[in-house]
Amino acid sequence: MTSTLGTTLSVTAGESTYAVGKIKSVSDITLTREALDCTTLDSTCKTYIPGLSGAEEITIQLLLDKQNAAQSALKGLYTSGAVAAYTVTFPDTTALSFSAFIKSLRFGGATAEGIALLQITLQATGGAVMA
Repeated sequence: MTSTLGTTLSVTAGESTYAVGKIKSVSDITLTREALDCTTLDSTCKTYIPGLSGAEEITIQLLLDKQNAAQSALKGLYTSGAVAAYTVTFPDTTALSFSAFIKSLRFGGATAEGIALLQITLQATGGAVMA
């Protein structure tokens, strides 16, 4: 069993790597593989073979910090539509690395007692590597 307190996110864009700070949450990271139906007309049961694999969308929620260089870089990646390298590392050193583009940026609503949030949705492209 691994505690998630201390989970980190890094992003590499071009020659620069940023440690993304002020992480409030990371959504489930789901790796999927297509199941290709290869059932024939003389089959008595459905049969499948494994297809392409990939990672689904990943949502990261951050405390909004206008002065944070990593958050500024993420906003720039959204504007440019560039694909960058991301790594989520858990406290037990399990890491998941993948390439993704930023599909959406959502700025949290404001309340008198609230904290401003930034929610980033990443769309993974290509495979993901778990180490």
